[in-house]
Amino acid sequence: MLTWVEVDSKAINHNLKQFRKIIGSKPLLMPAVKGNAYGHGIVEVAKICDQNREVDKICVVDLNEALQLIKAKIKKSVSMKTMNTNCVQLLKPVLFSQCIISSKRFY
Repeated sequence: MLTWVEVDSKAINHNLKQFRKIIGSKPLLMPAVKGNAYGHGIVEVAKICDQNREVDKICVVDLNEALQLIKAKIKKSVSMKTMNTNCVQLLKPVLFSQCIISSKRFY
């Protein structure tokens, strides 16, 4: 049995617009694309979010996902939520030292 997912950018953009209407203009709208965008393709969904003016930042769960978005030239800020709930803002592509990555301590 063959299965597939069709990602509809119009539907995603519509949903983002609806979220913005619900939360208003002041709170940040930060869609999570973790876990390969829940099976829909992290880069594909992040590119849709990157071009949507309603989106302020894009959330991922770890450094590997953040690096995928940097490599894909995503322009919006990427907010990384680590397993220990520390938050790191990747405003520009940044190289971390192996020591920092190994310790899993981000400032």
